Amino acid sequence: MRRCILLFISILAAACVYAQQDSVKADTVKVIAKDSAIARNAGQDSAVKASKLDVYLEAGREIIAPGSKSQDSVITSVIPGDSEKVAKIAKVALPAAAIIGSAVGLPFMGALAAAQKVAAAKKQYDKYVPDEIKDDINSQVKNTRKKVSQALKEVMKKSQKDVKLLSSQSMADWKIPSANYSGIVPLGNDDYAVVDDKSPSGGFYVMHIELDTIKGKVLSVKRSSFKGVQEKSAEDCEDIVYLPQCQSVWIASEANQTISEYSMEGEKTGRQLEVPLMFSKDSIVPNQGFEALTYASDSNMFYTTTESALRIDGKAGDNQIPLRMICFDSTMSVCAQVPYLMEKPLLQSDVKYYAHGVSAMLALGSNQFLVMERELSVPKSYIGAKTSIRIFWIDLDDVEALDDVSQPLSRLPLDHFLPKTEICSFSTGLSVSKMNYANFEGMCLGPQLSNGHQTVILICDSQNGMGNGIYHLKDYIKVIIL
Repeated sequence: MRRCILLFISILAAACVYAQQDSVKADTVKVIAKDSAIARNAGQDSAVKASKLDVYLEAGREIIAPGSKSQDSVITSVIPGDSEKVAKIAKVALPAAAIIGSAVGLPFMGALAAAQKVAAAKKQYDKYVPDEIKDDINSQVKNTRKKVSQALKEVMKKSQKDVKLLSSQSMADWKIPSANYSGIVPLGNDDYAVVDDKSPSGGFYVMHIELDTIKGKVLSVKRSSFKGVQEKSAEDCEDIVYLPQCQSVWIASEANQTISEYSMEGEKTGRQLEVPLMFSKDSIVPNQGFEALTYASDSNMFYTTTESALRIDGKAGDNQIPLRMICFDSTMSVCAQVPYLMEKPLLQSDVKYYAHGVSAMLALGSNQFLVMERELSVPKSYIGAKTSIRIFWIDLDDVEALDDVSQPLSRLPLDHFLPKTEICSFSTGLSVSKMNYANFEGMCLGPQLSNGHQTVILICDSQNGMGNGIYHLKDYIKVIIL
């Protein structure tokens, strides 16, 4: 049994070595097994022959191939002499190893698919490995997981050059009224729910956004009337998620630090997430509370964070802002807090308006997320105003959740914060030669293009078209192609 567990470790380690190569192609996945030097360098146990690894990887290819046999039949046919327990462990390891070499040909989404498959394999590992030998090999498993995570980060870094940032498009081109659009979520059929942080009450708009399926450019935008109650109550709605199984949306309110459920007609249902007292209105810096909200359908969990640090957390590192990624489970209670450290500021802060924080999060599945860090700097004259947008990929499995949530994050060692990989960045500004200033606050998945690439849609808050007779801020929509 120990040999089989070591094989599991070896397959993942070998796969992570392969994942760091420049080319990730399905028809070359067997190179891991055929190159015995790679296998040895990856820490393969001497008792496991390269030919055996070759058989396992070939089975992995068959399992994930379109129209393949079932996992059980493949395992039985290619490993006839092994025990039932060996087959179970092989069933766990095969897809995890093979997917890194043959997920898809798309750089970013291929790496993401690999990350998701490895995450699934980690869960299965705990299910199948007998308790009596878990402690014995735990350190080896932990080291292998680190190698796999590092390999995936390398792929993500290399994929940056393939990420495309399309030009921002003004929604005024489709006669969409100016507002304070701060959050967006897909509803299906090119419909999106959008919140306005200056709306008279809690609720949302529905926008119909059509993209060119080949190039990703926005073709048209239409907006419905506001869906919400008529009574005035400044909620400061910052972000929104959609739960299709409940036919409802949940909206994060920065004004009162709540996350509440709404019907598809914009009426509150009475259900709220149980926000701990340490995230109450009195515990945050004014106007820097809940800004980002996302929902992971595969785990039925909500994730949020404050825009900036809590009062108790201060700053960490070199003038960096520490945040708490908060996870809510299906009982609507907090189940974990994960420490996240923002990047160092880039813009001038002693100006009329300045903000630096996480404005949006986007769940991708299997504990993978995109996080948008937004920094803005607006001088008194407005000329010279700038924004800096940086989008990062994170994996919540890369760091331990906080054991003692009462301790200030300023005391936490820097290596205890969540690692992250920058996917893309861009800036906007207001000057004599550049008038594309945009405070992007909302982010969601758009449709997949005909070539399989994934789109991400960003929207900005124009402060209801703030400006004067010469210039007004515009409500931009921007598409990123992964």
